[in-house]
Amino acid sequence: MALPLQAKTLRVAVGSSIPPYVIESENRGIEFDILKEALASQGYHMYPVYVPLSRTLHLLEYAQVDGIMSTGRPDLAGCYTDSHITYWNVAITLKKRNLDVKDISDLAGRRLVSF
Repeated sequence: MALPLQAKTLRVAVGSSIPPYVIESENRGIEFDILKEALASQGYHMYPVYVPLSRTLHLLEYAQVDGIMSTGRPDLAGCYTDSHITYWNVAITLKKRNLDVKDISDLAGRRLVSF
């Protein structure tokens, strides 16, 4: 008699809510869902461990998690996925202000809203 396969659970450090990429209160988000489904396709269940982004590397280094969702660092020991999401930092301003923003210093003295 064949026993049903059971997905192995992987504890994955995930940066606290960064909507729309990670929405902690709903256990979902663009990047979250991509990783969750990629792992599921290989027979794994993702158990998210929400922490500030700066703590993810510490948890991995001390084996408190099996993996981390994003690092931006190519030099860590482990198994990397292919790139699955790309971020672009942009500044958007009202057209009527006629601001020519080419560098972060062009925003000096301005009030900013960011996420």
